[in-house]
Amino acid sequence: MDYIYPNKNLLEKRSEKLGKEEKYYSLSKLIYEKDFNDKLLFPVGIDNNNEKYYINLLEKSGMFISGETGSGKSIFINDIVISLLLKNTPEELQIVFIDPRNVEFNVYRGVPHVQNNVFSNKEDSVNALKKMINTIEERRELFVNSNNKNIGDYNSKEKEKLPQILLIIDESSDVFEYMETKDYINRILSEGYKFGIHLILATSSYLKNSFDQETLNKFNYILSFDLASEEQAKYLKMKRANLLSISGEALIKLEGDNIINIQVPYVSDCDIEVIVNYLKNTSN
Repeated sequence: MDYIYPNKNLLEKRSEKLGKEEKYYSLSKLIYEKDFNDKLLFPVGIDNNNEKYYINLLEKSGMFISGETGSGKSIFINDIVISLLLKNTPEELQIVFIDPRNVEFNVYRGVPHVQNNVFSNKEDSVNALKKMINTIEERRELFVNSNNKNIGDYNSKEKEKLPQILLIIDESSDVFEYMETKDYINRILSEGYKFGIHLILATSSYLKNSFDQETLNKFNYILSFDLASEEQAKYLKMKRANLLSISGEALIKLEGDNIINIQVPYVSDCDIEVIVNYLKNTSN
């Protein structure tokens, strides 16, 4: 069966539980406004002037997300996943989930885009990171032998295309208990994008003992849902400030160190279930 892209009717317009006065935008209002040929582009939100912001991970290392429980971090990660699932076939994009607490990504089990379902065991999580490094080396050799500089060059010339790989790590403080994790993360951030590997790393804990500024600076984008904590504020190099008033409101540092206050789009559990079931049924 040929892969059929889902259409916008699969996404609910907005959840009934949201108050009419809250400035939530449903994901469907943002994702379908952009060209679906931008395979790694996804919406990050809308500001007070109704300007809409998008991020394209193509040729980018990755994104760092911080936020306390209930702040909107999980919804935003689901925004990213659903956005990219809607516009990519499994041959174009593979997603690797690492969730040591095994609470966030189980809904995506069985989706054809997802490699090995969800890594939750800490040892398996580190092995998954190591596999990403092995993939970098395998693709490096492949590109050298085929006289290509990066995955874009390779896929534009070769018949057999390579998928982009999105690695999503939630509650990363747990993963950082392993000594080798930092080295793997740094290698992925330094050169992974050349080989089609991109990292989204999220945490609700300040990684002061395992995550230095040098590593943080390698992320192209940093988004925080909570600046009330002095430690959380360090991610954006801001003084302690309680600027974020409602769930889903965030500050994002874009390239050029511009920091923008946005409201991330909303995607409901029902939206996610509809898309996931569609993708599972389409692959059968």
